[in-house]
Amino acid sequence: MFGRRPDGKRLKERDFVMRMIPMLMRRRSEATNFFLHTQQCKSIDDFIAAKKAEGKDYTYRDIAVAFFVRIFAEHPKFNRFYIGEKLYQRNHIDFAMMVHKSLKKGDKEVCVKVRFSGHETLPEIKEKLDGAILKAINIDIPFGRAMDRVPTFLVRFATRMMRLFDRWGMLSDKFLFENSPFHSSIFFADLKSIHVNYVYHHLTNFGNCGFFATMGKEHMAAIYDEKDGQIKAGNIFELGISMDERFVDGLYYRNMVKGAKRMMDNPYELEEPARIPKDETPQKKRKKNDATGKVFDSARGDNLHVKKSKKNESVG
Repeated sequence: MFGRRPDGKRLKERDFVMRMIPMLMRRRSEATNFFLHTQQCKSIDDFIAAKKAEGKDYTYRDIAVAFFVRIFAEHPKFNRFYIGEKLYQRNHIDFAMMVHKSLKKGDKEVCVKVRFSGHETLPEIKEKLDGAILKAINIDIPFGRAMDRVPTFLVRFATRMMRLFDRWGMLSDKFLFENSPFHSSIFFADLKSIHVNYVYHHLTNFGNCGFFATMGKEHMAAIYDEKDGQIKAGNIFELGISMDERFVDGLYYRNMVKGAKRMMDNPYELEEPARIPKDETPQKKRKKNDATGKVFDSARGDNLHVKKSKKNESVG
């Protein structure tokens, strides 16, 4: 409340133009950029085949999830969000995706959310993801059918109250993580698994998710080979990305694209620890108040107690 949230830390933007952007584009839906990443399948197919020979089974979904987790770890500004006109840095990398229990007609889909620190490698990400999917498809919600019969006016009232409490930062981190896919770093859709092409999915004004990605089916296309200057036929797939543009500039975005291509062309890099940069959050230095013996954090606006060491204590 009052600028503090359980899922992120408030940032104070000092650049005048960047401060104006959320005032000019107040909604996420009017600040959305669309980006298409086209990727050759050969590098990923070769990686999957090599790992299969070692007894490790990876899928395109595993690699895509690890790829996006690595993007948020190495480019933490993408893991920010706006609530109103306030900018926040998310505390974790929360990954959300919808999974069908089966491909039978009428079977419902369930939401899977996984929390990452950004330090995980591909095997660790796969283990977390598989565990979360298995838990989600086997969970039984006894009151699910009863909720379908709740009157519309009560649903409308509950939704409005949730929006209000979210704006005030009164919803707990546990509640948001377990119940809302709209409060996440990224929402991902694996359309390749159901043989559907990529789409540019819309962002929602509810919640704080500013990044939506879809992975489309693979197909044949003409590919320019930079080594010999020839055009050849090969398999490709696309990632359709929709993202909130208000917290990154063009140069930062370009560096992310270069890193994305590097990792997709060499998936072995995902088995290594992430190259996490130093804190990019602007923080003022902590100043010690000699009169009170406390440290004042000017960026947070609060006092922190400092424990005195025994060496500095006077002997009476």
